[in-house]
Amino acid sequence: MSYPASASSLRNPVAATPEAIAEGRRHFDHDCAVCHGKDGSGRTEIAHGLYPKVPNLRHEADLTDGQLFYIIRNGVRFTGMPGWDDPDESLWKLVLLIRDLPKEPMEPATAQPPAAGSGESR
Repeated sequence: MSYPASASSLRNPVAATPEAIAEGRRHFDHDCAVCHGKDGSGRTEIAHGLYPKVPNLRHEADLTDGQLFYIIRNGVRFTGMPGWDDPDESLWKLVLLIRDLPKEPMEPATAQPPAAGSGESR
């Protein structure tokens, strides 16, 4: 996905207070969790049927706050991700919540079987 240069450099003007993150959580649970899951993993019944695959928000560390805001505001064409016409402050709180989601390691592309003689049984 491409972003305007101005979006990439935007900084979140909302302080990451527990209250702001809690407000982001309420918004996320109401509007976003149906596809992204309450944990942000994108593993939901609805997401299962979407193409392209719903992203795991716990892996979005490579996006800037401004890029996340841009995606939330404008959506992603030709996907199930709509744009949201909510007040800017509300969307910035969603960015805070996404940044606050517990991170999980990326899943390896292929699982390696136990090495011979490692003592692990199958």
